[in-house]
Amino acid sequence: MLPERKNSGQQRIMTDSDLLELFNKRDEAAINAVAGQYGAYLRTIALNILGDEGESEECVNDALFSVWNRVPPEQPRNMRAYIAAAVRNAALDRYKQKHRLKRIPSEYTTSLEELAGCIDGGKTVEEETDAKELSAFLSAFIRSLPERERFIFMSRYYHYDSVREIAGAAGEPELKVYRTLKCLREKLRAALEERGLL
Repeated sequence: MLPERKNSGQQRIMTDSDLLELFNKRDEAAINAVAGQYGAYLRTIALNILGDEGESEECVNDALFSVWNRVPPEQPRNMRAYIAAAVRNAALDRYKQKHRLKRIPSEYTTSLEELAGCIDGGKTVEEETDAKELSAFLSAFIRSLPERERFIFMSRYYHYDSVREIAGAAGEPELKVYRTLKCLREKLRAALEERGLL
């Protein structure tokens, strides 16, 4: 069994319903509870995209404020995933704003370059197909992967973890993770070609 991403070591882990109840009551303890429970995880997502600790911290704070303003009325079923998506989107927006003209390598740019190598045939996939169709296809592709491969793929291309971090979490040598990622990119490319999406 692959390791779960851990929270920051908060003594009492609150359930999604506990957190949702705090948000619904507009209790400011909700933000502290989320920060205590998921803070390290959220900062890692932002840091992997932005490559700067100060900016990552600001990004997490902005995302938590955004979640505070959206819940309620939104009622997420999985708070961890919901908040992680908010941080990821905020970090991507911030990254795009800061790096429109200059290109600074980070785990984000490196992982996107790897993935582009398997899906870019001179034109972007967006020019070839509707974004919703591609999104549905990628979701189905990821769900079809065995647990280990799904963990590695999501860690690299969703969380933008480094190969070293993935290898450590999976308890495998880095070379094995590199090989798995290469294999997964080839598998994805073949599946896209078979579906006529590439």
